[in-house]
Amino acid sequence: MAARSADTVAQPLPGGHQPLGDILARSRSGRLMVISPTLAEAVQYAGGWLFDQVMAGWMAVVLTPDHSDPRPLHILGARAYDLHDSLAKEPYRRCLEAIAVHTGLYESDRRIHALVNQARSDALTEIMLWGDASPGSPAGNRGVAADPLRHRLSAAAQAFKAHALTAARVPLSVAEGSTRAGVSGDTEMFQRNTISRPRPTRVPRRSRPTPSWNQ
Repeated sequence: MAARSADTVAQPLPGGHQPLGDILARSRSGRLMVISPTLAEAVQYAGGWLFDQVMAGWMAVVLTPDHSDPRPLHILGARAYDLHDSLAKEPYRRCLEAIAVHTGLYESDRRIHALVNQARSDALTEIMLWGDASPGSPAGNRGVAADPLRHRLSAAAQAFKAHALTAARVPLSVAEGSTRAGVSGDTEMFQRNTISRPRPTRVPRRSRPTPSWNQ
């Protein structure tokens, strides 16, 4: 696949004003969702991973209550949807192969907690957490074990993420200094979420793609 210029903004996902659930259900590619408190944090903590998955053929969407300019996500090939509006719609957890969710939102919003737990109970979706869990938080005490995952950004992902950070007005010095949350210039860190769940009673009818990692 030919490399795109870092000055090129990726086209928004097709569908215009179609409901998110419809767009996900019709996609024949892998589908992943990032749930973030702000658009800038999605770029800062998961932007490189998002870009690499999109370049591998995945559809990527970001749920956030932040209504800032979505251009930074378009640069990465992803598209933003309103968090609260999307969660109020029909559940679409079975349309997703991967969910990366901010720990604070997982802790504080019961709808997100339910979405993540239900998706995991289906045994079809890989769950990743990012951000710091507070002591005694639900992420640490509700049957959740953390398995660190390190994603090393491709050279293209580093370039596009830098461009997206600029568009989101996040200084590179701030982004690269977020080592406590597992972010460096060429690496993003997640926690694989292994939520306690009942043994699956059915086998998926089709093979499911899995996101790429380089630990």
